[in-house]
Amino acid sequence: MRRHYSTEQYAVYKQEAAEEFWGQVRWRTQFALQQLLEADSEQQMADYLGLARYERSEEPDRRVDSRNGYYERDYVTALGSIRIRVRRTRKRSFLPRGIASL
Repeated sequence: MRRHYSTEQYAVYKQEAAEEFWGQVRWRTQFALQQLLEADSEQQMADYLGLARYERSEEPDRRVDSRNGYYERDYVTALGSIRIRVRRTRKRSFLPRGIASL
């Protein structure tokens, strides 16, 4: 029995191309979700402080709180595990709304 290697090679190529494509889609979707959650955390902190990033308060004595960096946290989603940076101030941290409801 003679084999048609070109057909088998094409099937293998097609399978590898599909796996690579869907892997890239998954990775880009995870990255977009991570960026969205981090931006939400940053926006919540800006709303709480009443100041944007690198903005100074006109009355430092009446300032509510001050920024204190972030901490990293891993979350398991349907897309897989993602690591996000959660913003924090000296008095509290700001979990993104999408995660806080879980």
